[in-house]
Amino acid sequence: MRLWATTAGLQILNHLTPESVGIRQYETIRRHTSGMNPCLALADVGNAGSVDPADYWRRDVQTLLRHANNIVCWSNDIQSLGVEARQPGQFRNMVVIYAGGGKSLQEGVDRTRARVQSEIDDFVALSEKVVRDAEPRLRGFVEGMKYWIRGYQDWVLKDTQRYAAQFAAVDADDRMYSV
Repeated sequence: MRLWATTAGLQILNHLTPESVGIRQYETIRRHTSGMNPCLALADVGNAGSVDPADYWRRDVQTLLRHANNIVCWSNDIQSLGVEARQPGQFRNMVVIYAGGGKSLQEGVDRTRARVQSEIDDFVALSEKVVRDAEPRLRGFVEGMKYWIRGYQDWVLKDTQRYAAQFAAVDADDRMYSV
């Protein structure tokens, strides 16, 4: 919660300054302001039971958590761009930061989408290694991460009205990712 509150304050400051933070600083801020960390931390309980702390803190498992968080956050930066760009005040997300570096908005979207796809590819490859010899609770935890990624995409497609207008004419397979 401290990281969330601290990075939320940093995000507010970022919106108030004429120059945006760099992409690496933004990634850290975004990772903690998204709310994904506490949700992902509970993904084990909803699936196969509490994962052992030694498994939870393994480097490869922490890397999977970071990939899952990045996938959802950066996908949201693309999917919410049209809505958030029309909000009052300065708004910055990964797409806008890339575009602000001398690229077009479309190039910012393309670069962000490529980063999301890379995170998905890395998540899939690493998750296959992690679950190969994992005990059931750790396998359930990894499944829970996958459910969160897919659940976010389903929420955008089927539940939230926030992005409905901008996606009304776009086929879901053209914009969604699968894990």
